[in-house]
Amino acid sequence: MSDFLDKLKKGVEESYTSIRINAANLKETAGEYSRIAKLRFEMFQLNSTRDKKMALLGSTVYPYLLENNPQALQSHETLPILLDEIKNISNQIELIQIAINDISKNEKQAYKKLRDHAKIRNEIESLEKQIESHLKELKDVKKSLNK
Repeated sequence: MSDFLDKLKKGVEESYTSIRINAANLKETAGEYSRIAKLRFEMFQLNSTRDKKMALLGSTVYPYLLENNPQALQSHETLPILLDEIKNISNQIELIQIAINDISKNEKQAYKKLRDHAKIRNEIESLEKQIESHLKELKDVKKSLNK
């Protein structure tokens, strides 16, 4: 009986360890997806801001182009500031895209490592055998108690 309880305890401990590891992996994956979502939202906001700045740039430059006077743009006070803002926003968007790609790349590598199908099948079959063994032992104990 104590042998059975030891086996049962060992099986439960192994299951608990496996569940704990899987839960930690899921938590990490969820955190990475959350970071990607936040970065994409930030990138969306920056794209929107850049579009507004580009529209402002167009409305600033257009009157000078209508008058066929592009030389007057050189003396325009806010034009260089506007161009710098657009460049800065574009750089921020690129950095965010790089960060998203890095997180996605790391996630794909981790997924490939964790999801080796043959390894998972072997683990599942092993667990099934252990469960069947434990069930058989429980049935034997039940039969012996009923006698």
